[in-house]
Amino acid sequence: MWCPNIRIVLGLFLIFPMSFASAEEKLYQTEKQVTLTGIVQEGIGYDANDKREEYYLLEVEPPFSVAPDEFGDGAQGIRKIQLVPLGGVHIGKYFKKRIEIAGKLSYGITAHHHTKVLLEIDEASNVHMISTQSAR
Repeated sequence: MWCPNIRIVLGLFLIFPMSFASAEEKLYQTEKQVTLTGIVQEGIGYDANDKREEYYLLEVEPPFSVAPDEFGDGAQGIRKIQLVPLGGVHIGKYFKKRIEIAGKLSYGITAHHHTKVLLEIDEASNVHMISTQSAR
């Protein structure tokens, strides 16, 4: 006997896979230069000795994925990444601003890494403000 509910279920299987396929996340490799867009926020974490640490993170738009490497097993749906400024890069002046930022992705491997994926920024010229208005 054919049940009308089966038609609804089958119809959903046909509709949803198509909508998910168009929203695929971009896949990045670690240790390669990438450019991301998002809003700079502050985060609070704790090291191995329970010492409080403040850090900057980027709320990424749109979310992305990172391929596995020897330090991580892959990550999907990344929306927040810890920013690791190197060589005199000052991220604080971009707090709550929408920016475009370039750097190299890596996996968090120490107690000082507070998100699964990090972005290392080695030059101040790799950060560009998109919006001068504070966000959120």
